[in-house]
Amino acid sequence: MKEYIDTLRDDSIYIKLQSDEKFGGAVDVDSLIKALNSLNQSYKNYLSIELSKNDNVKSTTKKGKKELSNFIADSQLLIVDLDFASFGAAITPNIITTHPYSTIKDSLNLKKQSFRDYKNDVFYADYTDDLFLQRITAKYTEEERVEIYKPIIDNLIDTEKFKFFFGSNKKHLKRMSKNVLKNKTLDKLVPKVLLEKNVTKDEDMYIIYVTSSDEMDLFGKKPKFSKILATTKLETPVYPYQLHEIRIDKTVYTFQKTLSANVSFEDEIFFIEYPDLNIEVWGDSRPEAEDAFNFAFQSIIKNIYLEKTKA
Repeated sequence: MKEYIDTLRDDSIYIKLQSDEKFGGAVDVDSLIKALNSLNQSYKNYLSIELSKNDNVKSTTKKGKKELSNFIADSQLLIVDLDFASFGAAITPNIITTHPYSTIKDSLNLKKQSFRDYKNDVFYADYTDDLFLQRITAKYTEEERVEIYKPIIDNLIDTEKFKFFFGSNKKHLKRMSKNVLKNKTLDKLVPKVLLEKNVTKDEDMYIIYVTSSDEMDLFGKKPKFSKILATTKLETPVYPYQLHEIRIDKTVYTFQKTLSANVSFEDEIFFIEYPDLNIEVWGDSRPEAEDAFNFAFQSIIKNIYLEKTKA
């Protein structure tokens, strides 16, 4: 196991988050969760986009789509080294082993190359280089560039919560500062026109109050709506965030009762709160906040429930 971890460290990217010195450089938990979730989301988006352009990946069939989903899950980022003072971690997918995929050729090398390209195009790239920006804008659509770069820019680079460092190992780190994010760079990586388009809503959203009674089908009780009592228009999607199952590694855990968390929107930020487990997360968009909630909830299951099971 030690040799396995050591091998992964050789190809990992080491990140470091350092807060204000008056706190000893320590990073608060919420900022850490948001940062790790943003990095994870950026890489998953990058991997999905790259696979969609790869001729060796056949994902048009039902089997192909399922294998593609499994491959992305199998390529999730792992923490293979950890420092706690000012949070530092070596992060990499499992690029040593892989499952066999009939619709994905040479899947192990695809894993390795995808992570190598991600490091070069996102972390080690010179954002001030016109040739780099030209290559990226030619390779990726506006939507794709937003999916890859926005989580990193918003929550790792352009933040007052901490300073962000990265490198091939903990002894050779350089800071990625928001000073490199000139207007020209931002317009290329995260197009403003696209962001404005994303705000435009084609449909309105409402809360509907109804009377109902239960009826039975093959799967048990389901509500039967009989009368609409009132409707309330939602300006922002603050309906409860509900989960009935969650995937951790390769296992799906199904809940006996649906988990329902409160969603609010304040100061242009979405908050999701579940007081019973002391979870409160946020994001610039609802999907970002939902991803942060999933990450926090998975951490609780791993660190408490699964550890108790092992004991």
